[in-house]
Amino acid sequence: NFVVYATALLFLGRTYLKKKDFPQSLLYIEKAAQVDPDYILTKLSLAEIHLRSGNFAAALKNVRAVVDGGRQLTFFPIDYNEVLYSAHMLAGEAYQSLGDMEAAERSLRHAAEVPVVRRSEALGALSNLFKGQGQTQAALEVLQQALELDPDNIQHFFNCGVIYLEQREFSQAADFFEEVVARAPDYAPALLNLGYIAKTTGRLEEAEEIYQGIIQQNS
Repeated sequence: NFVVYATALLFLGRTYLKKKDFPQSLLYIEKAAQVDPDYILTKLSLAEIHLRSGNFAAALKNVRAVVDGGRQLTFFPIDYNEVLYSAHMLAGEAYQSLGDMEAAERSLRHAAEVPVVRRSEALGALSNLFKGQGQTQAALEVLQQALELDPDNIQHFFNCGVIYLEQREFSQAADFFEEVVARAPDYAPALLNLGYIAKTTGRLEEAEEIYQGIIQQNS
């Protein structure tokens, strides 16, 4: 059964991909592509392995094949929206690695439009792109959009706090870190930043209490 054979080759390749054995991963995924070149998950896997191997042009070629190929009936059940979301995310990462930030932004925005549960993460990645370019206001605006999609995502709250902390806007930063702690009381990075803010603003007893609490949690 060639469908079963191709699927086994693909999943073996993806197993090696998870182990970060990229040559072995590419070997088996390419074998799967030779058996069934139209399988959407094989195209997506080729995009990912080429991206991880630094072959960004090949990654983008396979991403386009996924996006342009549309839905298909498959032997193994897959969520097409998840595949499409992943393709746009891989494209964003590839374009960013190539230094094409406009194309990276477009890809990440496309990902955020795909109706999957984790689409706010695309906006989180876009925020990081803006932050890396020094566009802190744009980074914050995108994170606010991400929080509208996923209002309990502690990473978005934390990243907002980090931006304000780097700008030494301690009150705003603390508000976001406290939102994190309200949802995840043991989240050490947020607690450490709250301790730093308390120490830096002269609230030494509060800082001592926070740091003692962290020590007790991690001893």
